Amino acid sequence: MRLLRISLILIIVAGCKTKHFTPISGYKQLPELDKFEGEWLYSDSNYTFKLFLRKEKRHLNDKYMDFIVGSYCYTSKNEPNSCFDNDRDTTILSGSTIYDDSKRILSFLVIDKIKKKRGSGFLKLLPKSTNMAEWSLNNTEGIRVGKYDETFSIPTKLTLKKVR
Repeated sequence: MRLLRISLILIIVAGCKTKHFTPISGYKQLPELDKFEGEWLYSDSNYTFKLFLRKEKRHLNDKYMDFIVGSYCYTSKNEPNSCFDNDRDTTILSGSTIYDDSKRILSFLVIDKIKKKRGSGFLKLLPKSTNMAEWSLNNTEGIRVGKYDETFSIPTKLTLKKVR
């Protein structure tokens, strides 16, 4: 009986120390994201909005996959500036195309660091264009109790031009 107990304890200890690794099954490349990479700009006499987007390979479940990530820089005469235009301050996350036939719409998560909130962002290439796109930003929060500020510290609808 004692030998059975010792054997059982050794089997359990050995099982606990064994690490299970799930092999990575591949890399899903998404070349349709290439057209969104780069620097996008809107500028007028009152403010400038720049969007910096890059494609990154990220681990998702058991494979790697391409996503768009990036940051923005918003400068205005009347409001505090919010520039997060370096790799450390990623404010655009998990960008991927919405799977319609054209693959001309990029969907992503936006982090408004000034208002400390998230939004759902879209960049839609204009018809017959690869360097002009419509930017839109919407609230994503669900149920709200009490006062809630529905505004963002950055523009919610603009037409951007790809400059790089």
